[in-house]
Amino acid sequence: MRHRVLLLGAGASVLSLSSAGAQTSLSGRVLDGASRAPLGGARVRLSSLRGSDVDSATSSVDGAFRLTRITGGRYVLAVNRLGYSALRDTVDVPPG
Repeated sequence: MRHRVLLLGAGASVLSLSSAGAQTSLSGRVLDGASRAPLGGARVRLSSLRGSDVDSATSSVDGAFRLTRITGGRYVLAVNRLGYSALRDTVDVPPG
């Protein structure tokens, strides 16, 4: 059975943003949609609305990932892992 992949950050927020100068980093955790267990090995990709890659990462064993070199704007965040339905969503990053 395939479960939807969920992203969760600290507290009730979906993703965590931190800023240093004009660039922002985006971090979070990839979790199993049913059990909420962390999912390592998930591919997390951030791309522009036109489809060009901005940054990508693979989630660690505890489901954590971090994307860097992000400037303010609207992006597409995609998460893929074998055996799970892909997650794709639009993310708004405020200017640093």
